Amino acid sequence: MNYIRHLNAVLEKFNNDNRLKPLHISLYMALFQHWNFNRFENPVFINRNEMMRASKIGSYNTYHKCMKELTEFAYIRYVSSHSPVEGSKVYLYIFDTTAVQVVIQPSIKSDTTADTTSLLYKHTKLNKGREALAPTREDVLIFFKSKNSHEKEAAKFFHHYQSNGWVVGRVPMKNWKAAAEKWLLNSQDFKTDEHKSNLNSNNDRNKNYSEPL
Repeated sequence: MNYIRHLNAVLEKFNNDNRLKPLHISLYMALFQHWNFNRFENPVFINRNEMMRASKIGSYNTYHKCMKELTEFAYIRYVSSHSPVEGSKVYLYIFDTTAVQVVIQPSIKSDTTADTTSLLYKHTKLNKGREALAPTREDVLIFFKSKNSHEKEAAKFFHHYQSNGWVVGRVPMKNWKAAAEKWLLNSQDFKTDEHKSNLNSNNDRNKNYSEPL
């Protein structure tokens, strides 16, 4: 697959497709960037909140409507997940075949190609750096088991970072095991706070307010 030709073909389709609104395009470009981060695997697992933030969509209903319509318009195939630990799947159709005729004006062709090449080069460079750092699901599971944690927690950690390209904020993750340690600590703190809250709630229910202070 030629990624430059694919992206140029998609932009040309956008230009000729009167069904599309700005949010369709914004969501597709967020999906394309995430696809790029994941080395163009098909399908790619996504996280709804990550995609909404990247595409600047603030409504769940609008997000799902755009996903559904991009599927109907044959740009992607969206497979929603009802699992709390496994992200939804998106198949991105490839538009770099010779049947796709990309028409670019000579005056802007070199600039467009240069910008696209620069963008893809930067992402490819990032991906090569991440390739040796990003763990497999099995790596994560083994690590979490070594810390006496559950498989469900390992799956939550893996799919969260797999869906955002193994970045922390906007910075590529340098040490996934350190991130996993922090994840486990935060998880334990949350469970502790939840336990305290339940204890306080039980004490309130058991307290006899008719007794004098």
